Amino acid sequence: MLLVEANICAGLSSNLLGTCSALEAAMACDLECFILISTDKAVRRTNVMGASKHACEHLVQAAVARVATTGRGPVCAMVRFGNVLGSSGSVVPLFSQKITRYFMTLPEAAQLVLQAAGLARGGEVFLLDMGEPFRSWTSPAR
Repeated sequence: MLLVEANICAGLSSNLLGTCSALEAAMACDLECFILISTDKAVRRTNVMGASKHACEHLVQAAVARVATTGRGPVCAMVRFGNVLGSSGSVVPLFSQKITRYFMTLPEAAQLVLQAAGLARGGEVFLLDMGEPFRSWTSPAR
């Protein structure tokens, strides 16, 4: 079970208040770019993680509108990931049957965040190339 699902109040607080605090800090220090790391769970919100990340995306959209109105603040965008190998929310250990999924490593995920920062103009949700899907949970060839 995901940490957020097991600790709903703390998970909501961490995601929502953390995003608000990070956005406010980005605005206050004239940060050039703010990228929210979201999740594919934000699309079909069937759990607390998905619902909270969906709400965080709305907070970022509100910041985009604020930047557009005031003319001050960072370029804000979002990047959604599926399964990041080695992350605390990875579902890899749960996969014992053969299924087809996309996976990436933490360094690959970090590279996609940097790509999103380079491409962002304000308000985008990036669904970047996560490589080829593979079956079962054997390590993908990279």
